Amino acid sequence: MPTASTLKKVLAGTTALATAALPVGQASAASGIKLGISGYYRASAGFLVGGDQTPTAGGGGLGDFGRTSGGFRQEIRINFKGQVTLNNGITVDALVGINPGGAQGSTQLNTSYVEFRGIYGDLRFGTGTGTGSQLDALALSCVYDPGNVTSNFGVNSANQDFTNAGLGRTAGGAGKTVGVATFETAAATCSTMTGHSTAIVYFSPAVGGFSLDISYTPAANTANGSGSQGFGAGTDLKNSTAENILSVGTDFNHDFGGGWTLVAGGGGQWAFTAHTGAGGPLPHDHKPSQYNLGFQLGIPGGWTAGAAGAYYVNYPNQGFFANAATDAGTSGADGWVAAAGVNYTIDALSLGLEGIYGLYQVHQGASDAGHDAVWGISLNGAYALGPGINLEGQVAYTEYDPAVGTPSSTNPVRYDAVEIDTGIAINF
Repeated sequence: MPTASTLKKVLAGTTALATAALPVGQASAASGIKLGISGYYRASAGFLVGGDQTPTAGGGGLGDFGRTSGGFRQEIRINFKGQVTLNNGITVDALVGINPGGAQGSTQLNTSYVEFRGIYGDLRFGTGTGTGSQLDALALSCVYDPGNVTSNFGVNSANQDFTNAGLGRTAGGAGKTVGVATFETAAATCSTMTGHSTAIVYFSPAVGGFSLDISYTPAANTANGSGSQGFGAGTDLKNSTAENILSVGTDFNHDFGGGWTLVAGGGGQWAFTAHTGAGGPLPHDHKPSQYNLGFQLGIPGGWTAGAAGAYYVNYPNQGFFANAATDAGTSGADGWVAAAGVNYTIDALSLGLEGIYGLYQVHQGASDAGHDAVWGISLNGAYALGPGINLEGQVAYTEYDPAVGTPSSTNPVRYDAVEIDTGIAINF
């Protein structure tokens, strides 16, 4: 059912998982870990109505300029996962998740980790990626897309995106991000600075519905593949805008009975050191941090309502906003975003309504200093064709209002458009 899928997205890897521990002692098992296969396939089609386009000097342009009015998208995930319980009571989990057809047609490693679970909590080590990372405590405790009932769409953290808000096209024909970022990237309430990184995370046991997550990431966007992947000699370069990242998150998950449920989560993330891409250290007041908070309330009669928000400190230095058209070397370039929504489920049909608004400081210290604003609203729906198979759709309006009045190849253009989408989500 769509409701189950939605609730799984609410707390990605919620520490309801955290019911384990790491007792000391000899351990053995009759057989090793045997991996099973799971994953999903998502496909969509979308087109834009009334999108803005502005030509710039040299033959380039912004918004819909030089871009098609619609297209097809797909996303594939294959997870290999297994577990074994040792004689001392520790449960060992292993997961390797790949995205076939990743960058330039390659098979990308999305997530991989080993986890040890016992009565004192869980300890997980490995590599996660992006929003919803299974190795980032803040992402694990974050509430996703309140009001969205689809896996493909939404205006907060969509997986299939067709809007051209904040995008441009260079004279040579290559696509280029010129705004704060593409719409969902700039607005997502659960974006974190760790990116595709190797990290370690601890989950506390759940007590009264509450649990705690703590993670440490040495360097943002550094997966440290090494070994069989043929690279990784030596230690890490000091070239990440966010390094030595501590993430702390807490969440609450409780069923009050009578159809009332509540999931809530929040926390903070801090980079204790930071460097430029060339390896120069960033001053103390340029180091990024962020704070997230959200909830989703289940209401009798098939209703769910929720809200989420995030505040980003020195967001251009997070790495996640690497394409931001801002002065990334200045301090005080902060941003915030808030989202709210409601959805309703009756039998196999779910309908959702969500809205989002974000405001980001740009061009600090310049004559055109101000804020870029991004906002949108989505009416979305999902129909369960069968177990794990949902037909999905969305009608969304998005708008991007830049601080500058004159667009260029490095500054965004005002953009608004209606996006109409349909797709299918299959879990296996």
